[in-house]
Amino acid sequence: MSAGELAQASGLTTGAITAVIDRLERAGYAQRVPDPADRRRVLIEPTQRAHDAAWELFAPLAEIAGPMLERYSDEDLRMLIEFNRLGRAVQERHAELLRERLRTAKRA
Repeated sequence: MSAGELAQASGLTTGAITAVIDRLERAGYAQRVPDPADRRRVLIEPTQRAHDAAWELFAPLAEIAGPMLERYSDEDLRMLIEFNRLGRAVQERHAELLRERLRTAKRA
């Protein structure tokens, strides 16, 4: 994902996300790589160190959830993923409405 896409997804400014990426890069968790589809773009990707840290944190969750999720078919899991995506979209829309309400109240 590009720095701009990360900024948009995180709600940070492009300047702030650049600082975050710089820190992650110095810590060995992220790296900048050329976009193979567009040589003018740079993508940010996690390093092996980041993958290892994520696995260390989330492996116990996977061990717990795995047997629980085995009861669901692939179709069921696709529906659950879609349900969660739609739920997130609804919550993001609601959060934007609340932010707008706050901005309006501050102007009054």
